[in-house]
Amino acid sequence: MFFDLAKHANAMAAKLTQGIKKLGYEFLVPSTTNLIFVIFPNKVIQKLKKKYAFRVEKKLDNETSIVRLVTSWSTTQKAVNEFLHDLKG
Repeated sequence: MFFDLAKHANAMAAKLTQGIKKLGYEFLVPSTTNLIFVIFPNKVIQKLKKKYAFRVEKKLDNETSIVRLVTSWSTTQKAVNEFLHDLKG
């Protein structure tokens, strides 16, 4: 059962990663787990923080920061799609 839950979390993270890559954002490191470290412009972070809970790990410069995104057993495809939609636009 626990392996199935982890498999789902990792699958949602992979879907999220693919969508973020398609939108042109870069990652701090590649990930094969449910933890994703994305480099976002600070203005994008401020917009997303109004709707989503995530951690800003480190400020890179005046314009960009590293954000930690985490998926879990309860992350739905709908939630991933909604996040990507909001990120896009």
